[in-house]
Amino acid sequence: MVAAEVKALAEEAAKSTEQIDSIVTEMVSAVATANERARNNLDSVAKGQGLMGDVLSAFDSISAAIDELGDSMAATQQAAGMVQERAASIGGQTQSLAALAEEPGASTEQSSAAAEEIAASTNEIDDSARGLRDAGGELSEALSAFRL
Repeated sequence: MVAAEVKALAEEAAKSTEQIDSIVTEMVSAVATANERARNNLDSVAKGQGLMGDVLSAFDSISAAIDELGDSMAATQQAAGMVQERAASIGGQTQSLAALAEEPGASTEQSSAAAEEIAASTNEIDDSARGLRDAGGELSEALSAFRL
């Protein structure tokens, strides 16, 4: 009878060992799956960090382009103001020239000097207009960066 009990205990021990082996195998498999998922998550996080760097770089570029656009607009406004001042100056000089021409005793030298001043002002307006055109070109270039 003792032998039968020992045999029964041995069979139970063998079954328990098989169950333990099965449980350990399942645990090893579950740990391997969790490890693979953790690696995949780490890869996803690394990709997300790379994309965030790209986004930050793009925002920096946009910010720089906006700064350049602001500078170009300020230069354009300044050039427009100069053109307006020169136009007003030429208007006054033209009136002076007309008054001189009407004046019977006006000398040729005064008329010539006034004509030279008008020519100089015209050249300054031409230079200002070129500056305005160049600023407009820069503005167009800056804006083209925002077109899709």
